[in-house]
Amino acid sequence: LKNPTSPERVIRTRHGVTALHFSSAHPNMVAAGCHDGSVMLWDLRRQSDEPVLRSGSSASAQNDQKHTDIVWETRWVEQGPDKQPPEVLVSVSSDGNVLQWSMKKGLEQQLLMPLKRLPNKQLGSNSVYGHKEGIVFRKSSGFCIDFPRHNPSTYMVGTEDGLVHHCHTSNEQYLETYYGHSGAVYRVKCNPFASHAFLTCSADWTIRLWSTKPVPGHQTDTPLMTFQSTDLTDAVNDVSWAPHNSTSFGAAMDDGRVELWDLSERPLDPIVVHYPQAHEKQRRRTCVRFSHNSPVLIAGDDKGSVVVMRMYNTNQSYYSDQEQQDRLNAVMVKKR
Repeated sequence: LKNPTSPERVIRTRHGVTALHFSSAHPNMVAAGCHDGSVMLWDLRRQSDEPVLRSGSSASAQNDQKHTDIVWETRWVEQGPDKQPPEVLVSVSSDGNVLQWSMKKGLEQQLLMPLKRLPNKQLGSNSVYGHKEGIVFRKSSGFCIDFPRHNPSTYMVGTEDGLVHHCHTSNEQYLETYYGHSGAVYRVKCNPFASHAFLTCSADWTIRLWSTKPVPGHQTDTPLMTFQSTDLTDAVNDVSWAPHNSTSFGAAMDDGRVELWDLSERPLDPIVVHYPQAHEKQRRRTCVRFSHNSPVLIAGDDKGSVVVMRMYNTNQSYYSDQEQQDRLNAVMVKKR
């Protein structure tokens, strides 16, 4: 951010990039998912635009076939310090598959989960899922994926049907399915301090907080809390937990606003809302991220620009991990 007017590096690709994630174990490695279904890896120490590894064609005879539809998210998953390799790469796509990629011999894939379609009553009878003739496509489009920090063998997947599935890496059956959204789930994020808590955001204008563990007074497969600004009538495209505060998160909306929430201070309304400026009208905010080492929030939009915002009085890093978990649990148990 020392030079916000021009990028340090530009990599040009043949197809639109729809997902991007840096490796933690090897920060010079970046994985991307593309509009044509392929997964690519770049080593940023090389100056070339060509990826060091790329998935094969969808008709490849080897075990490196790409997805057959858009890749919506790629994630490097930390296995733990005693595992080899320390990280694996996972991708989710509209073709209804969650794939894990190994880098031992090129880029080889293994099917983690075929996303079987389930009916969602929240979608109503005006959708294809309510028709009596049957389901048009047997698999559900996967839009997002996240792995809890403390348990990399389980993961959450959000789908086009408005459902969130809790899955295990060694099992092709859902451990649990969470019902509540009435539109596509665009992002699922596990809390960095409490692995059982996760947030989702959706095309139904809402953000929801859930728990994989039973919470007194709540059903396990329904949301604990639902967040929506009273004047918001647009999709929520992205949500991200604050790295140093277990009860705070940021969200990016289709009408251009960015919201910052802190559930321990105001559980029903955002503490800050940043609206687009007058000359920035008609901008959809597409993503939001927190800096890990400074009080900075960044948001991207559909015009290709990135806004960098400074946050004040929001740093809670003086709490221990246990205190952070207790603060979040207190918010989740409180009756609304």
